[in-house]
Amino acid sequence: MRRVVATGCERIVGQNFTADQDWNRVDLQSYTQTIDYGSKSAKEEYVRVQGNNPRIGGGTGFPIVGAPRTTNFANGNVAWTLNAQGQPQAADAEVRQFLLWVSPHGFVKAALQDPNVSVTDRHFVRTDRTRPARRRTLERGDRGGQAGDSQQADPLPREHP
Repeated sequence: MRRVVATGCERIVGQNFTADQDWNRVDLQSYTQTIDYGSKSAKEEYVRVQGNNPRIGGGTGFPIVGAPRTTNFANGNVAWTLNAQGQPQAADAEVRQFLLWVSPHGFVKAALQDPNVSVTDRHFVRTDRTRPARRRTLERGDRGGQAGDSQQADPLPREHP
């Protein structure tokens, strides 16, 4: 199971008057997404508010009045949305399942469900040799740098003659 909790903003694509203007922006007061890949189900809840964002384009529903809550569900081949009054409305289950499986975690989990898949170590090839990929982090704090500074080392150390 995977859960994402966030705040931020949302831009409404295509709701500007002209091509050189930005899209309408609304604030996301809260956003929570919970996905259970095993049962192929998901729940997404968010609250949108207008905030201090002026209306700069067309479209319906702008400006947003109050703080309407939206709740979306997907479960297998069924999907629905609860409207502001709490009444369920049918939604496109195929699109919601697609979005569930194209997330980074979902993509890997879907690939691993294939019975012909096998997991192997990843290797980089360099100068006709194959070596395991390695990633090291060097802390500068012990080398005279600022505490907390770090740099990524070359994943394949160079050989000296």
